[in-house]
Amino acid sequence: MDKDTKLVISLTLTVVTVTAILVLFFMYRDKIILRQSTNVVPTNGSQDNESGTDNVVNDIHEDYKIYSVNVEKDVKYNDSKYLDIYSPNDNSKIFPLVMWFAGGAGESKSTAKDEATAIAKYGYVVAVANYGTTDFTNAGSERIQNGIEAMEYMYQRANTYKVDINKKIFVGGTSFGGIMASLLGTATNTEEFASVLHANIGGVLDFFGSVELPTDDEKSQLAFSTVFGCEDPLMCPEADIMRVAKYIDKDDPAFYIVHGQNDGTSRVEQSINLASSLSNVGVENKLTIDQELGHDSALVTKYIDSLIDFLRNHE
Repeated sequence: MDKDTKLVISLTLTVVTVTAILVLFFMYRDKIILRQSTNVVPTNGSQDNESGTDNVVNDIHEDYKIYSVNVEKDVKYNDSKYLDIYSPNDNSKIFPLVMWFAGGAGESKSTAKDEATAIAKYGYVVAVANYGTTDFTNAGSERIQNGIEAMEYMYQRANTYKVDINKKIFVGGTSFGGIMASLLGTATNTEEFASVLHANIGGVLDFFGSVELPTDDEKSQLAFSTVFGCEDPLMCPEADIMRVAKYIDKDDPAFYIVHGQNDGTSRVEQSINLASSLSNVGVENKLTIDQELGHDSALVTKYIDSLIDFLRNHE
């Protein structure tokens, strides 16, 4: 083989190799970028301050299978309350349970459609409960009891709704629903609201709930007054029953907390104080303060990957 022929062969091989590398790069470029954008779940008592979207974990995990989601609406779980149940579309498997509570006074569940679907597609059965009451005489205690009954209803019918009872249960919600979730994670370990399922709760997902009653926020006071029928929520026993801070204990499950810095309804200090109270008794918690959004359920989908990591780590 002469010198010129060898040179031509060498150049040809180089071109083929470079072309192959470029083809592979463009085929897998998106996957490489996704890998680089995935954050690690922080350790106990950690706090993130997210400014902008560069640090936000909102890409779909490649490691997790994504399911289509079925919804069964208006499943009656007690005499007057209902569930919407979002399930992965796979009858060959069973999945961990996430109880979810929407904000407002607790009467609506359809407003949580986006959050429930976003979680269910990662392989979770998400039961969204309405839990409100118009009876001011037991406006706090009845809401908590409704939440407990909804959770126990789903657990007792695990076979019907493809729930894996060998995995932990999670409780979550936004705004007033975040308060409800926090109460199910804490108050169910007390004599007044004891539930056999307290030990089965693996974590609380609290999005901009309140840990204490408002004292100097006119908008929050109005909201509490509307729910509990008291002009001064601080003088209302049924409102005090829903004060999360009074129930926090070292045996409580881990908390995942997200709050918008610009929240004009429930001040961000509520979540900061919650994280501090949990840390003080040794309860694992992760607090994220978002610098862009306020009192907005879009925070759930914005941080969905971080949320799913938390669930996976506490099942």
